Amino acid sequence: MHETPKNYSQPLTNTMVESALKGKNYDPYIRRIMWQGVLGSWKKEVDTWFLCGKTREADFPAPDDQKVMGVEINPDGPVVCPYYWAKPIHKINCDIAWPLDLDPADSENYKMDTPKYAGEIGKQMIVERLLAQGGFRLANILNYALAGS
Repeated sequence: MHETPKNYSQPLTNTMVESALKGKNYDPYIRRIMWQGVLGSWKKEVDTWFLCGKTREADFPAPDDQKVMGVEINPDGPVVCPYYWAKPIHKINCDIAWPLDLDPADSENYKMDTPKYAGEIGKQMIVERLLAQGGFRLANILNYALAGS
């Protein structure tokens, strides 16, 4: 957040998002996520963030009728898809967050603040994408759950 360029201090054209910002130190970070990510490089994929892919019953543990605000969350349903949404995160964990060559026993090579490690996470805006996906998905679930209220 402290490295967010100053060009993200200008208000967003999306008045709904901008009106939710309260002049806090994280506002430029949110604007950056919106401008570069949601309205930029992720624009064509944002609609897919709400989808639940086809999964097989065998992919899930025995259902236990777990519900959050009346919405079934196990197994993946039409609105909440924890298994389907977690699959790409598993790949990120294996390929980037915890690669095989990251060895805690090797203190010389176990440095995370490097262009190879943290630089790649920043370049791909992985944290920002996950924040945006989580926010959009939570908003969608709440809209669905509270629509009848």
